[in-house]
Amino acid sequence: MFCLPYSINHLFDATLKEVKKIGYQLSVSANSLYIQNEHQYVTKVEIFSLFQHTAHAQFFFYNYDIYFHTTQKLINLENKLSITSTRAIKKRETLRHKIVLLNHRVKELEVDAHKRLMSPDYCKRKITKLVMSEMLYSAQSKKTIGAKSTAYAPNILVKFRKLQKQYNAEILANKFIMVKGKKISLANFVSTTDKKISELYAKIKGFETIANEHDMEWAFITITAPARYHPNPSKPSRTGWNNKSALAAHKELKSYWNAFRKSLSKKGISMDSGQFFGMRITEPHKDGCPHWHLLCFFQPELKDLLFHEKEGLLPKKFSHSKSAVKTVFGKMDTVGSEGVASAATYCFKYLTKSLGGEMDEVVTANIEQKPDVTIDGIERIEAWRAATGIRAYQLFGMKGLSNVWNSIRKISSQIPSVEINFNKEGKKEYSIFESPFEAAHYQQILDHAENGDNVFEKSLEQYDALDEKEKACFDGQLEAAFTNIDSNVLSLPSAENSKKEKELMLSIELNDYSDGFVSAYENDYKFRTLLKHAIAGNWANFYKSYDELALHNQDECIPPISLVYEEYTNKYDERKRKVIGVNTGLWVYLFKRYTIQN
Repeated sequence: MFCLPYSINHLFDATLKEVKKIGYQLSVSANSLYIQNEHQYVTKVEIFSLFQHTAHAQFFFYNYDIYFHTTQKLINLENKLSITSTRAIKKRETLRHKIVLLNHRVKELEVDAHKRLMSPDYCKRKITKLVMSEMLYSAQSKKTIGAKSTAYAPNILVKFRKLQKQYNAEILANKFIMVKGKKISLANFVSTTDKKISELYAKIKGFETIANEHDMEWAFITITAPARYHPNPSKPSRTGWNNKSALAAHKELKSYWNAFRKSLSKKGISMDSGQFFGMRITEPHKDGCPHWHLLCFFQPELKDLLFHEKEGLLPKKFSHSKSAVKTVFGKMDTVGSEGVASAATYCFKYLTKSLGGEMDEVVTANIEQKPDVTIDGIERIEAWRAATGIRAYQLFGMKGLSNVWNSIRKISSQIPSVEINFNKEGKKEYSIFESPFEAAHYQQILDHAENGDNVFEKSLEQYDALDEKEKACFDGQLEAAFTNIDSNVLSLPSAENSKKEKELMLSIELNDYSDGFVSAYENDYKFRTLLKHAIAGNWANFYKSYDELALHNQDECIPPISLVYEEYTNKYDERKRKVIGVNTGLWVYLFKRYTIQN
């Protein structure tokens, strides 16, 4: 049975296919364990027997951090039970019940881990990531990155990452979907870095607009990890390196951040209160140790609480050295030649550097800027990120609306009253138009929804302007149109019509038309307000509109936009769910689905 050796440095010179072959051999061994155990999943001890290095076993063990903390809780409860008096019957029963539940959870986590190890795809991905991680750690140990050496990532890691990206690109290039009878490569659907940066920039600009409207201030903060996590700093450290990885340094910073959030909460300030929000960007020092950049918007009265040199919560929680926290304060109205640039433009260059975009750097005044990062530097940072798995950015202090934002934008081209045009560069441009409401079109709503040819145009205000007789006529006939449809006998031959049939059935199932569609149209009208902001890329107006609608619906506990979910079983026999569409309150729009072909 194959066992991963203690050192995998010999794989540094191997080809990507040879590395993935090692992953395949591990999956074969995991399947052998399953067979030897009479087709039962094994425990952590047997899983770890496939690895000579404990750290490698932990790396491959799915959700190991959760498993570790769960087992620690279990041990603590068992110790507590052993010292609890036999007379404390109820307390002992409670402890036993908790122990049973935790034992069950531990077994579930072991099963999940073994299932994944039996998957060749999972093991191939993990061994590839492990090799990159070890390449980075080896370079840090030998001090071949940092100080006066190469920056961010060693040459061997950069080369390996290029091979991996080339391998992935070739796989996508050989897979197709059929769109209107034409084969289109999946490579055309890969999200580009510049697109990610553009979307993030739109959100930062939205944050900035919201902060400006509330007379907030902003600060740009750089936080470094303790000196013991720096393997080869530009200035020698007294403490020396603790031989911990870049990921360990990042986890240390996260623990400080969590302590800061708890302290903020104790002061009565919730992270979703809108008083303190922003974005975190993570990037490496030259020696591979991560550091954070925080763009923070805050109420002026919180300035001392947050940033005071001695009593501020941020300096206190990140107080491992005097230079651990560096803060630059900005003002919402200082843009261009006077003072610091706007918060969004100041943050933009760090996003470009961290995510590896090709956009022009933002020039700011009266701030000492480092030279632009070269293409080589960007490639090295990207390779470092692939090796560590550390996220480039993280939003905080705002409602997580990214799923809603992305879902609305995804179905925007299917909504009849969204007009799609192409600009001179051939890029899609969307606009929403609303025509006078005509009651005579009531029957076309369903007919066109089924064949996909409709241009559903309406205005809620114009609908409200109709006299009661016209409203009653329209509502009654539209309700009859819905009622008379027998979804069990619809004969819709094409895939598109099948999709429309499912949308119709879900619309009837999920929405309430009992008041003559008045509420449905009102909800649909509100949805189009959000849609207008989403497709225009206006995050600020989108967020504010969503917040207003959420406040309006809070008594009914109904979200402004309902995402439609579908349950499915993944390759590991686990029940999951995913977003498949958006419910506007009047109609359910499902995402387009395509069959992937080789």
